[in-house]
Amino acid sequence: MTITEACRVNQLLKWLLGIVEHPGPVTYRDAGHAAEYLADRANAALSAGVSGKDVTQVWERITANGVKTPALRPKRGKRGE
Repeated sequence: MTITEACRVNQLLKWLLGIVEHPGPVTYRDAGHAAEYLADRANAALSAGVSGKDVTQVWERITANGVKTPALRPKRGKRGE
């Protein structure tokens, strides 16, 4: 894994998990770019699978519908209340 790939993985995971570090949270746009990049890299290595174009099409659709990440939804009580 290259340093760039590792950085993109971290961006995507921070967005998915709602981890906020300086200078602030990863935006859905940055997470989308990271997912596109990683999909293209994996597709190139495997000569198959999801491409960055596939990610872009789905990402635009889900973010247009207001779907962000489960980590950004309001938190519930300790026992899922």
